[in-house]
Amino acid sequence: MNFGKMGIDDKYLTITNGGNLVKLDVTNGEPINTVRTTSTPLYGAINAGDYALVPTIRNGVEGYPLSDTTRDPFMEIVSGLALEPPTKSPTSSKTAWATDRGFVYVMELSGEPSVLFRLNTDGIVSGVIAAGDGDRFFFGSESGQVYGIRATRTGRVLWSHPYGEPFYKAPFLVNGMVLLPSAYGSLFAIDQKSGLGVWDDATPNVDEILGGFGDKLFVRLLSQSFAAIDLKSGDIVEIDDTLKPSKMLVNRTTDRLYLVNDIGTVQCLRPIGKENPTIRRSPDTEDEAENEAGTVKPTETTPTAPETDPFGGATDPFGAGNADPFGAGGAGDAPMADPFGAPSDAGAGADPFGADPFGN
Repeated sequence: MNFGKMGIDDKYLTITNGGNLVKLDVTNGEPINTVRTTSTPLYGAINAGDYALVPTIRNGVEGYPLSDTTRDPFMEIVSGLALEPPTKSPTSSKTAWATDRGFVYVMELSGEPSVLFRLNTDGIVSGVIAAGDGDRFFFGSESGQVYGIRATRTGRVLWSHPYGEPFYKAPFLVNGMVLLPSAYGSLFAIDQKSGLGVWDDATPNVDEILGGFGDKLFVRLLSQSFAAIDLKSGDIVEIDDTLKPSKMLVNRTTDRLYLVNDIGTVQCLRPIGKENPTIRRSPDTEDEAENEAGTVKPTETTPTAPETDPFGGATDPFGAGNADPFGAGGAGDAPMADPFGAPSDAGAGADPFGADPFGN
């Protein structure tokens, strides 16, 4: 049977067996429960947030609760079938996958699951999407367009550049670069931050990436030989024609290489002196810069009273002393003249205009 991809986290292991989703305890391997999926699974399951996410043949995905089994499963219909299993962000429960209709979907699986956004790509994205810290996802399309996006609420395209050759495989992230082999065997090294090429030219004759650590990238060439590439220059520095792995076990997580031959023998290669595996991360330099900027405290200042009057003295700034600023009447206690021209000795009931305007 085709079990497909396994969903793994700190507590649970989920696998699909036909139309069943089987959940096991990751600490002892004991089965916990089995549920029947609504639609037939395509690529197994992936654990993210509170759910096991299962792409199905019905143009969508289904989610089944991991811990709180009293919650209802959900079904999300999207445009097109998933072409590869979804990819989970290493720093959150956001997942991304591409469909055969030319869309990349990003979904949040913590709390109330929901599709955050979809991106209409230039060409279909056939390979597995690669994920980096900071909810960043990287992928290339069949038309030769390479994307870097950030999974915000509305979606943010960090960069998008054409490289002129079709891409069908998953990118490999190492040392701040996106390594992506084309259908023609050209290996491109792209800066994760800008999307621009790092090497002077693409490295030719590369079939598949096995892993990378330190300053070396380990690949299988089109001749099926094993080779090492200098990550700084892109030059092939070593070729072993006797080592021809028949089965590719790409390790995107640690500094270990796994080789499998035709009879099923597995060989693990490690750096000299590295007894324990080292987890490889793809740090988000933009978030680090924002965090560093956020820790800088502004200089605190205490307001002080001015030593002198900004107007040059305590006198009336208009130079009129206590006089009426409009010039009507004397200064000090002198009575102000009637602005309408009425005689100052007129009685209280006198016409303020001095005469009947109609001559009566």
